[in-house]
Amino acid sequence: SGVDFHWLFFVLIWIAAYPSVWAVVIIGRRSLWSVGSYCSNENLPETASWRESRPWKAFAPTWAKLKQRETEVLHYSTLAEIVLGIWLVVSILMPWRQILTCILYWNFLRQRYQVPRSHEAHLKAWRQIGAKAQPLLQAAPFLQKPLDMAKGWFQPQT
Repeated sequence: SGVDFHWLFFVLIWIAAYPSVWAVVIIGRRSLWSVGSYCSNENLPETASWRESRPWKAFAPTWAKLKQRETEVLHYSTLAEIVLGIWLVVSILMPWRQILTCILYWNFLRQRYQVPRSHEAHLKAWRQIGAKAQPLLQAAPFLQKPLDMAKGWFQPQT
């Protein structure tokens, strides 16, 4: 599906990049959610061999608890995606800078922001980050110009 391309792009970015635990955590959460959603699908035949497997039986109660908190889990996952992008920008000033990874990752974030399926989640997360950053922007108004440029970059190109 269309959303799978974004995650393929995400994984390909990090295959070529310096290892990051946060990238593994983000893709691990995505993988866990995909497997859990598939395994708990009620429309699948009851004869599916994994339904009786020991790992699924052990994990099913945990999955049920996670699924109840789906909105919260997805929100924190979206925040983690954005914070990782901010960290890449900050890390450009450090010796282990990854300029190409940063550019590719921000293209990934732009795609995630523009796609209707994830737009609302990203918009909510960006607004939360903006609210937290507002005191900094008031203290350093010269940061408003680069922020406005970044906001323009996220808008669909016509």
